[in-house]
Amino acid sequence: MATPIRICGVGSPFGDDQIGWQAIEALERSKVLEVLPTGMVTTCLCDRPGPRLLEILKGAELGIIIDAMMSGATPGTLKCVQFDSLSVFESPYSTHGFDLASTLALGAALEELPPQLFIYGIEIEAPTVNSQNTVSNPALAAAIPELIKAIENTLKVFCQRFFLKKQKG
Repeated sequence: MATPIRICGVGSPFGDDQIGWQAIEALERSKVLEVLPTGMVTTCLCDRPGPRLLEILKGAELGIIIDAMMSGATPGTLKCVQFDSLSVFESPYSTHGFDLASTLALGAALEELPPQLFIYGIEIEAPTVNSQNTVSNPALAAAIPELIKAIENTLKVFCQRFFLKKQKG
């Protein structure tokens, strides 16, 4: 996985927690990634933060993580969170025992995080599981177009800098 850009949706196949996965699927269906050179970007789904997420991000120049968040904002609110303020939005009650903030702190300590790392969070209510395994709050799905636009803008800025750097170096 030697691509300079890695975009990872963190979540699960259940309830509102799958919003990160659905966002990746929507991004792949959009035209945003088609304009990038072949081999420039890798997208993936990750079922929990932890060593696999660090493996995915290792060696990238730009990392983008999409995940559900619970900060008390209105469901469907989109936030771009910087690494140093991430713990504010993490639940102390991780079902996996190792949350995104802990994973990224470990990656930082090991010096394995990309030089540029953006964490996009879509606000959810308390995670629930429903029998259809679908996102239950329509406000979450409505946030995806805004998220794709934000990622598109992030990619434009990164690519301009990346290709300028390659021309100079």
